[in-house]
Amino acid sequence: RSINGSIEQHLAIARCCSIEPLIERALGLIKPHMHVSLGGGHNVANLARVLAAQPELDLQFGTPSELTEQTGAKLGLTFQPLSQLGHIDVAFDGCDSINPELVALKSNGGIHVFEKLYAINADRYVILAPASRLTPVLNPAVPLAVEVLPLVAPTLERQIVQRGYQVTRRTGERVASFARTPNGNFLLDCHADSWNDIHEFNAWLQSQSGVVATSLFENIVTGLLTFDENNQIQAYRKDL
Repeated sequence: RSINGSIEQHLAIARCCSIEPLIERALGLIKPHMHVSLGGGHNVANLARVLAAQPELDLQFGTPSELTEQTGAKLGLTFQPLSQLGHIDVAFDGCDSINPELVALKSNGGIHVFEKLYAINADRYVILAPASRLTPVLNPAVPLAVEVLPLVAPTLERQIVQRGYQVTRRTGERVASFARTPNGNFLLDCHADSWNDIHEFNAWLQSQSGVVATSLFENIVTGLLTFDENNQIQAYRKDL
């Protein structure tokens, strides 16, 4: 069976099984035998469910998310660590805000260190998101999250405030404690009235000792698939 035939077949399966248009478009980017990374979020979880039903594609999977790995295991998917997966053909993920230049904020999940590692090892890094998250300027309601070593957090917080930004140390949702990343670090959520100067602020943050990574994805996203309330799909691509 030809590769093109396989692609046409699984797209036909998507249509006849009433799979949502967003997932159908994402499936069109996947060919048999690819190495695929699945990030976090509702839309990626839906894609995982569809892929789990098509083992004939013979895909190899990786993920930066422990929750996605847990969900995928229940679906029968096997995930390999990045060190074993190696090259990634296409990676799918969500975002909290993105602009037309495909600069994205991926702040709420708090695992942007791992998401960036998988993204930079992928030929294509594609965001799946509601159309409302695409705005001319990044949404100031979404913080710029910073993973930072606990020892330097108090000093960095003072410096951030001195530069005119607000900052809060993220707390755990179910315990009376500060949230910690899988690396054991703190997350600082930085806020501003607007993100017009986010590139300069982000560059300053990344130059500070003790900062592991920020949640701003610059020159990383290569594609975006959005959907509106009518399930109309718009595709955006960054030519590198």
